[in-house]
Amino acid sequence: MRARQPRRPTTRRLIIGGLFLLVVVYYLFFSGDDGELYHPAERVAARGASRASSDSKSNNTKIDIKNSIIVPTYHERPNIRPLVTAVFGALPADLRLQTELIIVDDNSRDGTAEVVEELWEEDGAYDKGYVNVVLVVRTKDEGTGLSSAVLRGFEEARGESLVVMDADLQHPPSTLPTFFAALASPATPFVIGTRYAPGTKINANWPLYRRVISWGARSLARPLTSASDPMSGFFGLRRELFIASQPLTATGFKIGLELLLKSPIRELSEEHGGTGRLKEVGYAFGVRSEGSSKLGAKVRCNLLLTVFLLRFLRYGVFVRRRFLLH
Repeated sequence: MRARQPRRPTTRRLIIGGLFLLVVVYYLFFSGDDGELYHPAERVAARGASRASSDSKSNNTKIDIKNSIIVPTYHERPNIRPLVTAVFGALPADLRLQTELIIVDDNSRDGTAEVVEELWEEDGAYDKGYVNVVLVVRTKDEGTGLSSAVLRGFEEARGESLVVMDADLQHPPSTLPTFFAALASPATPFVIGTRYAPGTKINANWPLYRRVISWGARSLARPLTSASDPMSGFFGLRRELFIASQPLTATGFKIGLELLLKSPIRELSEEHGGTGRLKEVGYAFGVRSEGSSKLGAKVRCNLLLTVFLLRFLRYGVFVRRRFLLH
């Protein structure tokens, strides 16, 4: 009896599969919230010309700001006061007055704005640094999601050093002085927090499924970069590096990895006498004490698919040749 021959894909199936793949790639890499790529230099210049827009609120815009912390939020009201207290409490007095905390909120309507206003009016708010809290409330028309919120925060930032962290205190504010000390030098244009540095640990209560997702995404991303924790959401960069970055997408949870791959880190570092190596800061990853994670099933799938495509669709090869730190 003749052996059964394997079924070959028809031309129609190949065409349909190819079109589907093109749609996925376009959605993940080449479409922002408005269907266009995000150009850092153009957007920062445009925002600088209209910084006094009505949707950006701050209690003090005259202080000389050198550092900016960007925190995307959505329904994080219980974490706002602990976050602000911990962030400014971790900074020395001189650094406290030079640092702004930009909360980019996706119109939560949960009392986040009221908590910020209470902090502004609190006794000793100036000395505590609370007057340097900036609130940016975005409407749905302006975009939603973590990546676009971070990019909006970068546009609003007045500091030369930009740090991104979560509102749930899983990223310890105690490491912020280390971030800012490194970013103070133009030779260190990018700093990334890592959960996998020697001597650090992840909280034992972190859910197993989150560990599996993190491991999978990290394994796929590792060939693209020398970073030990390339999917980290705790990172910092100098303003000049952000402006010099290649066009970005503004969707999903992958903005840190995208900046890591699309910004001229090595070139700027070596230009200022640096080694071109990526600076990493180890930290102990905690667990959320208030609220719930925004990393839903759809976002998790999007995240893994994004990194998979970066790794295997030769997009990663292009990035590796042009932007990877060796």
